[in-house]
Amino acid sequence: MEETMSPVERLDVVAKVKARSINAWRWALLILPLALPILDRAQPVLPNGMPARLLVLAAILTVGVLAVAWRYSVCALAAWELFLCVCDVAAVYRSFPQLSVFDTLFFPCALLVIAYGTAKALTVALPFARINGPEWKNERMIVKDFQKRIHGAQIPGSIEFETGSLWRGHWRFCIMNTEHYWVIGKCHHARRWFQVDAIRELNQVTFSRLKSGNWRIEILGKEKLVQEVKLIGPLPQAFTPFISPAV
Repeated sequence: MEETMSPVERLDVVAKVKARSINAWRWALLILPLALPILDRAQPVLPNGMPARLLVLAAILTVGVLAVAWRYSVCALAAWELFLCVCDVAAVYRSFPQLSVFDTLFFPCALLVIAYGTAKALTVALPFARINGPEWKNERMIVKDFQKRIHGAQIPGSIEFETGSLWRGHWRFCIMNTEHYWVIGKCHHARRWFQVDAIRELNQVTFSRLKSGNWRIEILGKEKLVQEVKLIGPLPQAFTPFISPAV
């Protein structure tokens, strides 16, 4: 599979996996405050001192993984979250007959949140380990350079626009022309920190001026962005060859 990938496909895989791994760690920060009450309520169910011993062992293993084998760090994160899922179920089992109204709401909701975070970590753990191998070093360096360039306060040769909905969330996108590829960055509309979300060939992104004065942007593999958007700032001169006739 990897041997048949084009250079831009390999770059796109690295960008996507890095973005998904960051989302997995952000979700872990949301889960962290739930850990203490869950572990506290799970102690009477598990063998005496077992939660504490498992927690210490998990911490040692995680520190070892982060220090020695960073490529497996998301695997360690998934293991942590699976451990919390088990403790949550144990806490409910222990106090099921005497659950308060708060506990009845807290533990099932916490289990859903942790299970979702675990699923996010598990789905990206192996791809993250794969792209952090030595055979992907060149692609990682290129994507890292793109990330530095798209993270700047003023990004030359780029456009920005906002899109989204109440259900999907409101996002700000940045499309940067690197002369060889299109680099597409994404961030929450209230922030100004773009994360590289996709990389495309120059012939895989087109711009069409609409009668309303707004733009329709077509990105291969991102059909949801084919809509009317208002650009933040003027269209750079480097984008002119990729403008389609007005619609």
